[in-house]
Amino acid sequence: MGKHGQSLKGKIYSGRFYIMAVIVLVIIAVVLSQISSIDARNQQMQTLPSAPVVATSAVVESTSPTSTSTLVSSELTSSSLTTESSDTAPIITSTAATTATTATAPTVSPSIEPIPQASPTHLTVKGPGVKVDAIVKGMPYNANLEPESCSKNPKDVDCPNTAYWVEDSLGTAPGSDANKSTFILGHAWGEDFRVFNTMSNRALDGLDFAQVKKDKGCGVSPRAVYDITTLNDDVAMVSTEKGSLSYVVYKAFAVCKDNIAKIPSIWQPIPNRLVLIACATSADGLDYDYNIVVYAQLESSSPTKN
Repeated sequence: MGKHGQSLKGKIYSGRFYIMAVIVLVIIAVVLSQISSIDARNQQMQTLPSAPVVATSAVVESTSPTSTSTLVSSELTSSSLTTESSDTAPIITSTAATTATTATAPTVSPSIEPIPQASPTHLTVKGPGVKVDAIVKGMPYNANLEPESCSKNPKDVDCPNTAYWVEDSLGTAPGSDANKSTFILGHAWGEDFRVFNTMSNRALDGLDFAQVKKDKGCGVSPRAVYDITTLNDDVAMVSTEKGSLSYVVYKAFAVCKDNIAKIPSIWQPIPNRLVLIACATSADGLDYDYNIVVYAQLESSSPTKN
């Protein structure tokens, strides 16, 4: 090969080397660019604000009351008229209610012994000025949550002393592990004795009638409720063929009869809650177009001894 051929061959080799070098440099540039992009994304992720911690349950009634009466008093605003929101059941210990969480099952007390669910047969409610001693019978659900009037069944001599458990479509039978509320309804009447008279009378002792009058009757809102504290800590005892269950009142309120179906907390499936509902009547024999609604939470239970 002559000098001209050797020179041409050298140029070819030099060209190939140059092309390979360019390819290598391009590959290195691409790799460095990818690494830089990844580092930038990592740095951006590290500087993003952390997501807010969402509480599993919102405390809406009380921070940490030491008694049931403290629990309910802390629910009240400057006015006795409040707008109903989702209600809460207190966490029950062996002593009293300690806190409130939204629609969560209360902690089981050591004094709650296992009792299978069964139809209630008897109810007592005791507290200052309150003495309820009722036969309990079953009734079908109705939208007004009101038992049949005794005047419609005058031959039922037990009617004035009878409360009614809603058997279907609403709540459940009482028991130590009930997964919903138990609803017991009873009459109260100013003109004659009815089973829930003393409870209703005592409730109205705590009703702010000045506020009711200011609101011109059934309230400024379809969901207006008037909180009542005079029944706080009263004890309701429900008996079944399986045993007895003791509930402690933690909330009560008055609501217009026509609006009772619009109160969200009534329909919440709160485990081991007892809901008592009566007409509003005063000790001096006056009847009002309101219902008294009482919430009580299971505190203890005792099975029937064989």
